[in-house]
Amino acid sequence: MMKSTRYIGTLILVIALLAGAAGVFGVLAGPAALQRRLSRIVRPDGDPAIRIDKRGYLAGDTIKISGTGFSPFESVMLRVAHTGGTVETGMGHEPWFISADADGAFKTTWSMNANDTAGVDLVLEAIGSSGLGAQASFVRRGRMTTDRLSYRSGDRARITADGFRPNELVTIEVNDGHSHAPITTLSDKNGRATAELELPADNLDAGSFVVTAVSADSQIVVSITIPANFFTVIDQQGSNDQPGQKDLTRLGRDNTDPNYFSLYWSWDETGAWTSNGNTGDACALFDSDGDGNINFAICGEVYNPGGDATQVAQTAGSPYAGNLITNTDPFDSSWLLGAGAGYPNDTTLQMKILKSFLPANSVLVNVCSYSSIGNGVNTSPGDCIVTPGGGFLVIKKVAGSDTTTNFNFNVSPVPAGTPGSYTIVGSGQANPVGVEIVNGWNGSVTEVVPQYWNLAAASCTLESGTPTGTWTGSTISSIGIESGKVTTCTFTNQDQTPKLTVTKIVVNDNGGTKQVSDFSLFAGATSMTSGVQKAVATGTYTVSETGQSGYSATFSGDCAPNGSITVNLADVKSCTITNNDVAPTLTVIKHVINNDGGTKAASDFTINVTGGSPSPASFAGSESGT
Repeated sequence: MMKSTRYIGTLILVIALLAGAAGVFGVLAGPAALQRRLSRIVRPDGDPAIRIDKRGYLAGDTIKISGTGFSPFESVMLRVAHTGGTVETGMGHEPWFISADADGAFKTTWSMNANDTAGVDLVLEAIGSSGLGAQASFVRRGRMTTDRLSYRSGDRARITADGFRPNELVTIEVNDGHSHAPITTLSDKNGRATAELELPADNLDAGSFVVTAVSADSQIVVSITIPANFFTVIDQQGSNDQPGQKDLTRLGRDNTDPNYFSLYWSWDETGAWTSNGNTGDACALFDSDGDGNINFAICGEVYNPGGDATQVAQTAGSPYAGNLITNTDPFDSSWLLGAGAGYPNDTTLQMKILKSFLPANSVLVNVCSYSSIGNGVNTSPGDCIVTPGGGFLVIKKVAGSDTTTNFNFNVSPVPAGTPGSYTIVGSGQANPVGVEIVNGWNGSVTEVVPQYWNLAAASCTLESGTPTGTWTGSTISSIGIESGKVTTCTFTNQDQTPKLTVTKIVVNDNGGTKQVSDFSLFAGATSMTSGVQKAVATGTYTVSETGQSGYSATFSGDCAPNGSITVNLADVKSCTITNNDVAPTLTVIKHVINNDGGTKAASDFTINVTGGSPSPASFAGSESGT
């Protein structure tokens, strides 16, 4: 979708970057993200050569291998070994053979075993029957992702790390220049480790947080750099809304430094700028008077020197190593238009700008791509992150310790093509929403309050902290939005789910031997564990048990004598079932036979019972039994 942008007396600063595999200026990702798109090719003295499609692979990835320069129809032996020659049995290191075609070329594949623990550096060797061959090196790598694009100190981050051996210990640690206790977790059967971390709140001025995951056995180390204090917005039109070299995925800004303004943006491409004169061009657009029009622009340009996306070149005097490829594309296959063209990678450009260089009161309102910035930005933009002439809306959810409930929100109105519905899982926040300013916007946010939850409070504030909007029912209406600034709406919910606890007490004072675990407890058809609180639906239940033979049962607490209990919203109730073993009984029958003239009856005899403290211990005999 083409988007328009309004400019009033725009000043333009252009920064051109010589880029390899997309560029060489500030890197926002960890080592795993700095992999070049194409493999390094190792050529021996002879003609044969082999190529692999990447430099690093997750365990289980299919490695695509191609060879050239061998003799026609020559038999080629291939083998993957660890650097130094180590090969383990059963890990896929056995050699295999393939025949070259009439041109001396071949294609084949290999996959890395997740249980391989001999190291992460590997070498692929191909040797023809002629004795000539070639090698290519690659690494086993990991991958780390987060549930959000940026965080602030004290936020909770959900970390997912892949590529480990199944069921191995993984240590995850946050480094911000201070010492923090690490978290140890166990990877699942797919080699994935997950953890929830609270980013340190004791370093409010941290420029970034580095999260590192280290495996115990497979020697995988993976890290990701989370920029602190960046306010990040993803492309409101979603993935692939423009051709790759124009398609932007996100922007970020950080205005916390008193002297510098930090910003970044990302293209959904990593190697498109290889033709003569073909460049990636985009501009950060600033509004300095709050009217939604652009007063100042800072532009960046990236290209691949020599038209080769496999080579990295540095701009003169650049202190940065590596390139601009970052594994930060927010658009996976779940999006309507599919995964981003370069997923999971982007090309990311980061800048730090002296605030004294910007006009007073400048606010970053948008980033747009252009076919060329050589003639300035007063041309039609290709892709803009947000609808021009707008501001930003952030929805926050406060739900205590809940991490599983889906809280759904509807925003109205939104620009065409922008989602109007958002979901927050547990306590957290949705990705920022770009909102077009129309008469101050004055839109609304409505929560679809989940069953058994109560909306206790809702409010919105402008970036300055000034309240805005009116809360009625589950909706905040008449919300104000300012050009390039953030309005935050916070919804606080209280869990109203009824809670019921059933507790079992067993009294063995008459020789009984049963324990609490011998009794199965129920509330209606719901199984209960003694002393453990359980969330239940509203309604009336009969608390019951099985396994009570030889014991009497009495109900106490919130249960009626027959075990009935009713729970309503927000109720927290408990029932206690006390089981007492029933004393054993002995029946003594006195039978008198008077067939030789006797005249006594059973009651004329006294019966004495001894041992075990019987009661009664002495009584008159009875034909019917006592």
